[in-house]
Formats: sequence, structure tokens, C-alpha cells
Amino acid sequence: MLLTPKDEFLLSLLAACLGIAILAIYLWKTILAAKHQIYRVNLHRISEAIKRCMKKNSELVEEISRCTQKDDIKTLEKMNEILDDVIQDIHTELQSKRDQCQELELAPVEEGQKDESEYVGFNVGSATSKLYDHNQGTEFLWS
Repeated sequence: MLLTPKDEFLLSLLAACLGIAILAIYLWKTILAAKHQIYRVNLHRISEAIKRCMKKNSELVEEISRCTQKDDIKTLEKMNEILDDVIQDIHTELQSKRDQCQELELAPVEEGQKDESEYVGFNVGSATSKLYDHNQGTEFLWS
């Protein structure tokens, strides 16, 4: 079977088109595989960065928690000092009222003298105002 020059041209054109198609498919697969690898590397980097950020975030939350606890302890210590001062003031006032009561019991009772209960009470309002003066405007749990 003999091929005419026209048949040879068509056959060579078909072979060229087939070669170009095979080359295109090969390059397409190679480029896609390389892009897939690039995307995988980028995805890996992004996931590592997210993990680092989450770890750093949890460390910051722990640090904030520790600082908040320290601030709470400092506030409670200040309140404790103020309350100790107020208790000491109330204790001294109570002792002075007791001394006054003992003096009244030892003193002779006169007809026009007032009832003893008026002398026994002490001023709790002044003690709480001292507490607010020492506190300088901070509200306590009971207010």
C-alpha cells in the first residue's frame, strides 16, 4: 500500500497534533502536581502559624489570670489593713466606753442623772466613716 503525498502530510499532521496533545497533557499534570505541592506547603505553614498563635494566646490568658489574681490579693491585703485599723479604733472606743461605764457604776447615783444605757453605746457610724475615709472611695463588698 502506497501513500500518496497528501496522505503522508495528513498522517504527519495527525502525529504532530497527537504529540502536541500528549505534551500538553504531560505539562498540565506536571504543573498541577507542582501547584498542589505548593498549596500543601502553604497549608502546612498556615496550620503551623495557627498552632503557634493558639499556644501564644493560651499563654497570654494564663499570664492575665496570674496578674488578675495578684491584683485581687493586693486589694484584699489593703482592705485587710483598713479593716484592722477600723477594728482597732472600735476596740479602743469600746474600751473607753467600758471605762466610762465602770466609772458610772462607782459614782454615786443622783436623782436627775440620765439612764445608764445612754452612756454605754458607742458611735458605729464614726467607725464606718473612718473606714470609708481610709478606703478613699473604693466600694466594699457590703456596700
